[in-house]
Amino acid sequence: MKNITKKILLTVFSTVLVINNFFATTRTTDTAACLRLSGKVLKLKTTSSNSYTVALMRDHKIIETKIIKGNREFKFNLKKNKFYTIQILKDGYITRTISVDTKLAEEHDGL
Repeated sequence: MKNITKKILLTVFSTVLVINNFFATTRTTDTAACLRLSGKVLKLKTTSSNSYTVALMRDHKIIETKIIKGNREFKFNLKKNKFYTIQILKDGYITRTISVDTKLAEEHDGL
């Protein structure tokens, strides 16, 4: 009876490990993403507040916004064949705008 209980526990444990491993390696990734854009807003020493807003826009619409504190890094995953605008905003400062075109040449269309 003791051996049967051990075998059942071992089988259940092994099954849980296999299922866990399967779900851990199965990730949903956006296959249309072709560029990871990262950047860092450097904190000015004279500012009273060290938080900034970074907005990712496509087709004149904000699709993602991040609040950045200090000189931490921000990251965006960009899809291929799209035109993006990144805006860096802070009260009392001029908004900085950066444009990124992810259009790929036809020989790289398999990405």
